[in-house]
Amino acid sequence: MKFGQFNLMTVPDSSSSQRQVIEDAATLVRMADEVPQFDIAWFAEHHYSNYSMCPSPMMMAAHCAAQTKRIKLAPAVLVLPLYHPVRVAEEIAFLDILSGGRSVIGFGSGYQEFEFTGFGLDIEDKFAYFHECWDVIERALKDGIIGIKGKRFDLPDRPMVLELEQDRFPDVYVAGINPSLVERVAKSGYTTLMSPGFQGLEKMRDLRAQVDAGYRGAGVDPDTARIAIHRYICITEDKAEEQKFAECVRFIARTISTMVQGTPNMDGAFISPDPFSGEPTLDEIIFNANVGDPETVAEKMAAEIRIAKPHHYSCFFSVGPMEQKVARRSMERFVSEVIPLLEREFGDLDALYEPAIASSAAE
Repeated sequence: MKFGQFNLMTVPDSSSSQRQVIEDAATLVRMADEVPQFDIAWFAEHHYSNYSMCPSPMMMAAHCAAQTKRIKLAPAVLVLPLYHPVRVAEEIAFLDILSGGRSVIGFGSGYQEFEFTGFGLDIEDKFAYFHECWDVIERALKDGIIGIKGKRFDLPDRPMVLELEQDRFPDVYVAGINPSLVERVAKSGYTTLMSPGFQGLEKMRDLRAQVDAGYRGAGVDPDTARIAIHRYICITEDKAEEQKFAECVRFIARTISTMVQGTPNMDGAFISPDPFSGEPTLDEIIFNANVGDPETVAEKMAAEIRIAKPHHYSCFFSVGPMEQKVARRSMERFVSEVIPLLEREFGDLDALYEPAIASSAAE
């Protein structure tokens, strides 16, 4: 099991420097590049609000490629229905060349209606568009041919000029557990990326059960499933800091809730994080999130690792409007204090839950 470092790149308020938001994210990526346990730096994609100022994770990945030497770089995720697949395929290959073969692919179908309507798209069509884009990208990167005759795109065959730098097809992570996504992931030997959000172990157990059911439905052994999980992390003994961290997690939850339901209450590009039905208390968020002293965080992580059995663990240190000094300190303490506790619990983390890829994936 390796770790990832995730970048949402929220703009806290109208007085914030957008350039500083970019530099803060790049600083965390450079820190992760120095730690062998961190395998991937992830970059979110969102549009139309301060929730995230990163509309192009591929551009941010290329920006960080020039500042790093080892860590892999990936979108988390490319919202495929919002793209033309030719550009996605070419940019993946171009990033791979720029980074010296360090690109990883992250795909998602999207979930925020506010973003889809902004692109003039109906979110109800997202899965059909998603799979069509996926077909084009796979063919381009595997066979060197771009073309498809589908529902949304009618593209003549053209050569793919760019070639991947790495000598194998990049690792592919797919966000979401919709049955059609899980079935395709299972048959391809790719990785399912899942997150319980502000919820805890019961939600994690439910997500893993849904993945297992999807694998069985696809006729693939669930024990071969490659799983990545995404979690909030804050290392601190300061109770006031715990509360502030929980407020940042709540900001994320509120923002997602309003963007999923339609047009949020906004002041320009800044979302009003309004409460939602069933909203957890700050104490409940602290209980469910990986926040606390190193021993507490390691214990929480160990419990969810046993449930999800991930081969990759994405760490979300810089949560929403959190102060960057807190995120950097958490990341430093995670490396120096939490990882050793996990190694004491599980032994060699590199070998933990690294399943053999299903035979159908190699066909």
